[in-house]
Amino acid sequence: MASEPQRLGELGGLEAQVYAVTVDDRFFDRDCPAGAEADLMLLEKTSLYFLKRENLVKLVTGLHKTLYRMTGGVVGGLVSGIPNLLLTTKGRKSGRHYTTPLFYLPDGDRFIVVASYGGNPKAPSWWKNLQHDGEGWVEIGRQKFTIDAAQADEDLKAKMWPVFVRHYPSYDTYQARTERVIPLVVLTPVD
Repeated sequence: MASEPQRLGELGGLEAQVYAVTVDDRFFDRDCPAGAEADLMLLEKTSLYFLKRENLVKLVTGLHKTLYRMTGGVVGGLVSGIPNLLLTTKGRKSGRHYTTPLFYLPDGDRFIVVASYGGNPKAPSWWKNLQHDGEGWVEIGRQKFTIDAAQADEDLKAKMWPVFVRHYPSYDTYQARTERVIPLVVLTPVD
């Protein structure tokens, strides 16, 4: 198809990579079954939709982190009636630091968070990073802590899960969406 390289050239960065992966010229040869080209175009549009949605999530998350830090948690420190913290982890592959806003509940001097990743079958990167390294950093308001992380035991999960769900019912939806058991993660400040 003569128009494909031009369309690919109009896309930039990751969109072009996704387009190149989902709309490969070999699928458009003359032996292509009827309807396959339309199916691939739908796949292309769907991939770009989710890519743009992911970019929107990254934009909102970036804005959340910026406002949280600028205001010491006054903005972004409480969402849907549940407190938020900023968790920073070191990438297990890249070594770079990544910060994620998360709902949390206090448990004594510890902080409990949910590794839900929206019900994705894979665990969130921040949890994988903590499992690999064991250490991270938490910001609550203007306070900063170095933390150790561990998965909550069943008793603590049985106690805290209903509290999280009361504040954010989507956690039950996320658990129903995946076969992965969504863990609660205990973040304990170290001295």
